[in-house]
Amino acid sequence: MEQVAFFRYFCDMEYPKGWQEVTLAQLVELDQLRTRTDLDPEETMNQVLSVLSGVHIDEIEALPHNERIMSYSRMGWLAQYPAKKPKKRVFKLGGTHYRIVSNPAEVSAGEYATIQKIAADGLITNLHQIIACLMIEQRRGWFRWHDVRHDKTTGAQKFAERARLVREQMPVAQAYPYALF
Repeated sequence: MEQVAFFRYFCDMEYPKGWQEVTLAQLVELDQLRTRTDLDPEETMNQVLSVLSGVHIDEIEALPHNERIMSYSRMGWLAQYPAKKPKKRVFKLGGTHYRIVSNPAEVSAGEYATIQKIAADGLITNLHQIIACLMIEQRRGWFRWHDVRHDKTTGAQKFAERARLVREQMPVAQAYPYALF
């Protein structure tokens, strides 16, 4: 009876159904798995399942082989890229509305230099910081959204908070179009 309950738990495990449910933190972990050469294909897929489901790798390996194969088949969407166009111009993240600069003319020289420095350390691993550089807080006016610029004293604190929010909450499907920028 205990074994049946154990397998039912794993059959009901939650997996993302697409890139819109994968966060940038999970993308960084997947990218690190892609570069590892010490894992065979089955171990790599077990690691991918662990990252995407949030279940420890030992519990994934304890599953019967046919259950793991069924779980692998649910991950077919990983072979496809997310959409290249953003769905929304203004989006909500952590209770605050933001937009991402999509025109290079709107990026200041200081922001551009910061982005170049961050990107030199690794594009995927620092994608959350790059997007945080390009994000501008928005406030709703009477007829449209308005940019909210912060002074230099709170700018670093706001940047760190935005980078954390992007890493933990922003879906890859939303960040991917701006990563191409």
